[in-house]
Amino acid sequence: MQLNKSIFLLILLAGTFVSAQISFKAVPDKTSARIGERIQLSFIITTSQDLDFEQVTFPSFAGFQMIGRNVGQNFSYTNGRMTKQYMETVILVPQKKGKITISGGYVMVDGKKYQSNSVTFNISEAAPKTKVQDSQLVFMEVILDKNKVYPNENINAEIKLYAKSFDALRRRSDLEVPGMSDFQVREVSKNKDRDFEQEMINNQVYISESIAEYQLTPKSTGELVIPAFALRVAIPIDMFDERVVQVRTNHRSIHVVDFPANAPSIFKGAVGDFRLLTHLDKNDVNTKESVNYEIELIGEGNFSSIILPKIDVPKDLEVYPSKTRNSFQTTSSGEKGKIVDRYVMVPQYGGSFKIPEIEFCYFNPKTEKYITITSDAQELNVKGETKQETQTKTEIAKADSIKQDSAKSMKSILPEIPSEITNIFKKPKNDLSVDKQESSSYNSWWYAGLGLPLIAGLVWFFVFRKPKEDNEGELDMAEFNASALKSKLKSDLKDLKLAQQSHDKDSFLRKANEILNDIVVKKAGEHKLYDVIEAKNILSNQVSNDYAFRWEKFYNDIQSMSYGMATNGLDLEGKYVVIEDLVKESLK
Repeated sequence: MQLNKSIFLLILLAGTFVSAQISFKAVPDKTSARIGERIQLSFIITTSQDLDFEQVTFPSFAGFQMIGRNVGQNFSYTNGRMTKQYMETVILVPQKKGKITISGGYVMVDGKKYQSNSVTFNISEAAPKTKVQDSQLVFMEVILDKNKVYPNENINAEIKLYAKSFDALRRRSDLEVPGMSDFQVREVSKNKDRDFEQEMINNQVYISESIAEYQLTPKSTGELVIPAFALRVAIPIDMFDERVVQVRTNHRSIHVVDFPANAPSIFKGAVGDFRLLTHLDKNDVNTKESVNYEIELIGEGNFSSIILPKIDVPKDLEVYPSKTRNSFQTTSSGEKGKIVDRYVMVPQYGGSFKIPEIEFCYFNPKTEKYITITSDAQELNVKGETKQETQTKTEIAKADSIKQDSAKSMKSILPEIPSEITNIFKKPKNDLSVDKQESSSYNSWWYAGLGLPLIAGLVWFFVFRKPKEDNEGELDMAEFNASALKSKLKSDLKDLKLAQQSHDKDSFLRKANEILNDIVVKKAGEHKLYDVIEAKNILSNQVSNDYAFRWEKFYNDIQSMSYGMATNGLDLEGKYVVIEDLVKESLK
């Protein structure tokens, strides 16, 4: 009895496994269409077993006209396992407007009944058609997906050619596209193979071909006109002759309405549906180590004219200008994908830095509302000395330097006291005889009598003259430092030239950074490491705004190269010429 139960369970599990390997789905080529536009609906049976199944039983196609049916099958192997697909495709033409649902179809597989999913279609009004006369063999139309839009909202315009006979479409010229100054025009990429369809127009069967497709974005509001497109077709008259005729579309009008009032202040004209993301490629770095920060706008809309908002970061993060990457495509329904702004940041000091969230506002034409989206804030942790610690060390080093300079200055302005005076205070040697001691004592008193007034005079002179002498010493030292720095700049230029000639990029960039800082030191009169803002202010005041701008631009170029962002194809010779000019101007 127990054995029979086990066998029954195994059979049940085996049947479940086989069933689990079969799927039956209804897959349409599109779910939105116009009245009279062709739709393909495929019923697909997928199995990993070589099973027998009957023909698909189609559901009711109420609201549609079925004008064709195809059957096919496909085999594939993945990791040694076979997958078999059997497809039955019907071609439907919607006959009425509205939301129409086609229920699931049925199929019998090894005696078991399977049902597919249902599919819902959104059917809109038929595109306005050119009035077709019974005698009209060929005509062309512009088919728009919408006639009323907002500024920056994309419009899909499809150019279709119709003919009663396939022979009339066999030979045609390229499409002549008119100037459309009221629109931004982008062509939708299409398959180069010609594709023909059957369509019912005024109860007559026509062969149609989609010639081209464009995305149009209006540049202004009001009633805008799409001019006529044209081409030439060769219509056969008989076996040996043909007639070339020009076919033109009718002009089409687009009504562009203005945006609703009370738009947010941050709204810049973006239209569509989007998501906003921000991220750092790493959250923990050392000082002077570069980090990438990206802003991503993802979705569907007028990407071609969107500019992402700028970032507001702590001033102790050195930020380089962003580089934009466009990763969107122009499709029949608009521009889809994303745009990315990438910033390179280099922290100058240690600590924790918060990069604030970013706001972006767009208008959704479907809901007719303004929508503001906000990204997450990011936090960057930098290992190293904080700004306060660095400034404290700099101040201490500066104070020590001042003390050393003062000591050297005092030593340089005080003359050496003659040995005759210093000998007065020397003790007599112990091995002198009494006579020599008496003679030495006599000489000492003689020198003391002569030297004491001289010492008093020197003390009086230096006490009362000290401020003036100190000032003179400081001026001499300043002149000496400026002269030494001038010589150093000239010497560094020679070293830079050698690095350029030997194509030593690392040495070139290192020396260039040193020269740029020394230029600022010379103008500021104080030796320290300056940041970009301090340097720009000093050079603007001491030289000119133009010089400060050129210095900053070159500084940013060098920093970008130093952090490995632009070392390919580095023009060292060109960079040398620029920095040589900067040095020469600073020495004037």
